[in-house]
Amino acid sequence: MDALVAKVAVDTPLSHLDRRFDYAIPEKFRDLAKPGVRVRVRFAGKLRDGWILEVGASSDRGELLELHQVSSGEQVLAPQVAQAIREVADHYAGGFADVARLAVPPRHLATERATPPEYPAPALPGDEDGRYLAAFPNYPSGERYLAALRSGGRPRAAWTLVPVDAMVGDWISGFTAAAEATLLSGRGVLLLVPGQAELDALAAACAARFGKGSFVQLNADAGPAARYRRFLAASRSQVKLVLGTRSAVFTPVADLGLIGLWDDGDDLYAEPRAPYPHAREVAAIRAHLEGAGVLFAAYSRTAEVQQLLEKGWLRPIELPPKQIREAAPSVVIAEGGTRVPSLVFQTIRTALPQGPVLVQVRADSRQVAAEMGKAFPGVAVSYSSGDHRLSQVPDCGQIVLSTPGAEPAASRGYAAGVLLDADRMAWRPELRSAEEALRRWLAVVALVRPGAEGGRVAVAGDPSDRAIQALARLDAAGFGARELADRAAAGFPPAAKLVHLEGDYGPLAAALAQLDLPVGAQALGPLPTTEPGLFRVSLRAPLQDGAALTRGVKLVISRRTAHKQPPIRVRVDPQVVG
Repeated sequence: MDALVAKVAVDTPLSHLDRRFDYAIPEKFRDLAKPGVRVRVRFAGKLRDGWILEVGASSDRGELLELHQVSSGEQVLAPQVAQAIREVADHYAGGFADVARLAVPPRHLATERATPPEYPAPALPGDEDGRYLAAFPNYPSGERYLAALRSGGRPRAAWTLVPVDAMVGDWISGFTAAAEATLLSGRGVLLLVPGQAELDALAAACAARFGKGSFVQLNADAGPAARYRRFLAASRSQVKLVLGTRSAVFTPVADLGLIGLWDDGDDLYAEPRAPYPHAREVAAIRAHLEGAGVLFAAYSRTAEVQQLLEKGWLRPIELPPKQIREAAPSVVIAEGGTRVPSLVFQTIRTALPQGPVLVQVRADSRQVAAEMGKAFPGVAVSYSSGDHRLSQVPDCGQIVLSTPGAEPAASRGYAAGVLLDADRMAWRPELRSAEEALRRWLAVVALVRPGAEGGRVAVAGDPSDRAIQALARLDAAGFGARELADRAAAGFPPAAKLVHLEGDYGPLAAALAQLDLPVGAQALGPLPTTEPGLFRVSLRAPLQDGAALTRGVKLVISRRTAHKQPPIRVRVDPQVVG
């Protein structure tokens, strides 16, 4: 029998070893050694883990070492996911193994060998039933988008929702409708959310619509056994619908027809481990490689999504400005020399007889709570934060103080919302501060009843501030366009490629001297950072030279690891640029 050769990606963090290595497949492993399985190989004198990427009949190498062990016949690294991992690693100047560790959960032997649970097929209506269109009743292009999914198409859209506690602002209904349309076409669906609260809400809606047990949830908080069991359900094609948080973006959903991602501006989508990929970029890469539809939805609009719209890669689903203002709560700007202007008290006083009032504050809310207690004696004041988050508040006259991102929903929507410390949030010395501020403000507006029902939001801040003006007009699309234009003028992502190199001064200076910068690229540094002893080099290039810059950086890092020189941290298009 002819010898077979396994092309193996070895699990090593060293950049200069980021390539395939050939190993002979012993006769005893012939039936198990398939693309995607885990293996153990002898590498540089030690036994290391790896994944078979391909099996071939020959090698251009000389005498080959044999596979030491095929850890399992389970094909956990699907070919389409392996291709995406390679693309993501190259995009972020990282290694295949670094990204693969994010994509494939650790093996859980007992779970792998256990009899898998039964997963019922999603309950779907007949072809003559068009209820999957009902979630986009007021969006002109929404029905066309869902119809394209239903017919097997791969439409890519940025859905900018009206921020209001009403159907037109219900992203969960839209996601389940898009999932249903795709499932009716016979394809798989991957829906991503930033955090556990959003995942719980989406899962409840999917259970009600498709039936319990017809999908799986993948998130970091699940224990090793549960996470691996759910991953295997997708890998083995037992389920066609997967919900999850950041790392679930790599889930091997068979015949992927749709990737939906809610609120791409949330920083929870940025992976904190090297090479620091962002789930939005991974989703775009996978959709391109696998021919899947895309639905990026949010109340706000990031510069990255705006860029994809301007390139034509995404199409907008949105209402005209006049209809947005008619459907949403009214927004007023409360000026004043105090932290809590008089218009804020007036807004709360008017709304309390109608229902609860939400007040967004910064971390130190004791002063605000004291002022509210004095101004509204006898009114209940509750508090929600990241450490103590309320899930929902009843429909009664009370004041709910909440830190950004921890706002609880109200059973019938808030009668009013208040945004304090707006200036402090928007004026932070960071590239994305205004974008992030508007995103968090619109999240509050989205919890308030429509203006036709008396819903109102008061924002305490400078009326000349660009983000506050966009809030008052409820103009997320216009703000996104202006933000992207400003980034282009200043040479910042996503309008330009930015790479940060961080480490000790000496190694950074040496690396910079070795780097062959593309024409038009610039280098600044090494300069000290806010972290003691840590220095940074900032590399910037036009987008057309971005890939060349990234390749050049990876080449330098590879040379350094080959010569065992001090490590340097690389961040491509970092989320925080201060």
